[in-house]
Order: sequence, then structure tokens, then C-alpha cells
Amino acid sequence: MHSQAHLERQHRIVLELLKEPGNRQCADCFAHSPRWASYTLGIFLCMSCATVHRRLGPHISQVKSVPLDPWSRDQVDRMRAVAVSYTHLRAHETDS
Repeated sequence: MHSQAHLERQHRIVLELLKEPGNRQCADCFAHSPRWASYTLGIFLCMSCATVHRRLGPHISQVKSVPLDPWSRDQVDRMRAVAVSYTHLRAHETDS
């Protein structure tokens, strides 16, 4: 099992990703201040869209609460890899 310090570090990283400009809105409906994430897709979601993603099944989208659920290093690494690319894409969409 992971130590408390390790879990807290992973949680801080996810919270920092959430502060990125492209991640401040739900990836699906653009609602402000998403508090959920699909770590398989690397996107942040509002509660309504997280519910939809949960219904899609874990083979498509696995969802966690950003503030409440523990995050493993693999999950955080996946969010980093995809969320950074997604943030970059969203930033360029708003420039157009």
C-alpha cells in the first residue's frame, strides 16, 4: 500500500493540473470548476458528466473524485500525459 505522504503528493499534483487554464472547465459540457476526472481519458469533468462517464463502463472511462478519492502514481501520470495535451489544445481553440 502507498504511504500517506505518497497519496498526498499525488493528490497535490492532480489539484495543480486542475488549475491549468484548459482544465478549469468540464471537458464535455464546459461547466466551470470540475471536481471529477476520467483518469483513463485524462480529462476533468463536472458531476453530471462524471455520472455519464461512469455509465459508459470502466472499459471506456474510469472516473474519480478529484478532492475525495486517492490517486495512484499511474493514474496521476496518465492525467499528466493527457491533460497537458488537452490543456494545450483547448488553449489554442480559445485563440481562434
